[in-house]
Amino acid sequence: MTKTRILTHVLSSFHDRLTSTKTQCFSSVRLFPPMLNASFAMSKASNGQANLKPTIQASSNMRDQNVDRNSPAESSKGFECRFLMSHSNESAESNSSDSNYRTKELRIPTPYGHVAAKEWGNPKGKHKILCVHGWLDNAGSFDLLLPLLLEGRSDYHFVAMDHPGTGLSSHKPPGCEYTKFTMLIEIKRITEYLQWDKFTILGHSLGSHLTFMYACIYPECVLNVVSIDLTQPIIQSVKGWNIRSASSIREYLRFESQTEDDPEKNDKIPVYSELEALKRIMEAHASSLTEKSARVLMKRGVKKRRWGYTFTRDIRHKIPTMDPWPSEELTYQYMENVFRANLFVIRAKHGPYQVSEKSRLKFYDLYQKQCKVFRDVVLDGTHHLHMNDPEPVAKEIQNFFNLVFDNSCENFSPKL
Repeated sequence: MTKTRILTHVLSSFHDRLTSTKTQCFSSVRLFPPMLNASFAMSKASNGQANLKPTIQASSNMRDQNVDRNSPAESSKGFECRFLMSHSNESAESNSSDSNYRTKELRIPTPYGHVAAKEWGNPKGKHKILCVHGWLDNAGSFDLLLPLLLEGRSDYHFVAMDHPGTGLSSHKPPGCEYTKFTMLIEIKRITEYLQWDKFTILGHSLGSHLTFMYACIYPECVLNVVSIDLTQPIIQSVKGWNIRSASSIREYLRFESQTEDDPEKNDKIPVYSELEALKRIMEAHASSLTEKSARVLMKRGVKKRRWGYTFTRDIRHKIPTMDPWPSEELTYQYMENVFRANLFVIRAKHGPYQVSEKSRLKFYDLYQKQCKVFRDVVLDGTHHLHMNDPEPVAKEIQNFFNLVFDNSCENFSPKL
């Protein structure tokens, strides 16, 4: 063997060992829990250099099967997931070609861990906007909408939160319950952490309910409210409250043993293939989500395990809380004389949570009396219209923002 061939052989072996080492190192990288684990596939470009490509590999194999995560067969099933590397301050950044789309992962400390959030736009922007997602969703609910709102704007600062026990946020300790009103504490915690004195809230579904309530409690802080597919706070008849409460207690005790979400420690935690997890997300929302939208929620909503995927949300979120929803009369009294924020309600034409026309108009009359700006619009789509077809939603929200942020609402007449 010539010296040249020997040197070539040695360099090739060294390159293979280096490649193997890099693959092993990066395969073991974990972001702060409970983010998705990513394995890195090494590939050679046309110039012969190795490229790293993060993938999350789908697997239909369950806990009783051995899965080779690096096999070509498994890699071909994978779906890509952009993720953010943790910085020393426990946040992460991601940049795109447009600086307006820059995102950053936040972790707001809490006594039980942290609340995760995703920051968009300019942190020094004049207009601060908190995004609050709906039931069993996560901050990814706004991933398709916010880039559209940021087009051509450098004065918007969005922060989309993961509710405690959803997405990348910590779960509450065993024995604790997720109530409707304690969520308001988390909103206050986040805005104080961000040092926001006055801001706008963009809510969807349950997030809109929380937004309405928070704006009543802190009317001096909440300047504007955008509510996607919720016309008023969620209400419920007093009739049957005792039966519902008994059911909540029964379910809470039944699920109490499932607060440990690691299937290696708790064999009661279900593990799904990627397609099964996708199907469950879509079915849970009564086909309100498209497959594309459901996959967006999966980025923060599922965790890769040895045998498949588990959901990151705390199972206790599926249990109806003990604190009953207020009645229509009580809710009206809550809002009377205290809800003063400019308001924009976006209704989905095919949304599942329709209130009676009489009830809607009763609250709309209240908004007209108390809000300097009130606007209502109906758009074609399902409950998750802001994800499935974000362009029309973004256009309407931008029109509202232009109106309230530019102080040009003197001659404005709301749509009813």
